[in-house]
Amino acid sequence: MTNPAVEPRSGQDPESDQEMEFRKFADAWTGNAVGYCMRRYRLDKQDALEVTNDALALVWAMWRKYESKDHMRRSFFGCLQRLCLDVNKKAERRRRLRERIAREPNFFLMYDRLFAQDPERAYELKEYAEIVHQLPEQHSRSLQMAMQDIPTCERAEIKGIDVGTERTHTSRGRAKARKIREQMEKGVGE
Repeated sequence: MTNPAVEPRSGQDPESDQEMEFRKFADAWTGNAVGYCMRRYRLDKQDALEVTNDALALVWAMWRKYESKDHMRRSFFGCLQRLCLDVNKKAERRRRLRERIAREPNFFLMYDRLFAQDPERAYELKEYAEIVHQLPEQHSRSLQMAMQDIPTCERAEIKGIDVGTERTHTSRGRAKARKIREQMEKGVGE
């Protein structure tokens, strides 16, 4: 005997039939997909589950276009693989950034290397870096990473804050740095 809650009724609209079919597909493949992500791409369980849900959302968006169940499964695992690779790339980028920051705890050394190539530019940057060093830590870190051409989203990830908050820190830091520079120039000019 079949389960009436799972069997589509003949009077139902096609939308609910497709939704039921998708739910069956998701229930059947979610466990396998999470395990696959954990084994193949070495994701932790939370990341694997998140990637699986994202892949299911992508498959649902294209659900009506699939011709066969095999095509649905292949598309699902293709999405899953791409998303797993994206998660691993982000983790690798974060790891490299942390290593780079740990390798260069003295931020000013970067300007000493630049000095050999372009002394005038290096002097300006070093002067700016000294100003940045006087700012509050959140603004200072944002500007230091911005000077290293680290994108806003990665700076936010490193600091563990929202992208909008990182933009605010950078903007306010630049404004405070301008004020400090103006005060220094007025003090020198007198």
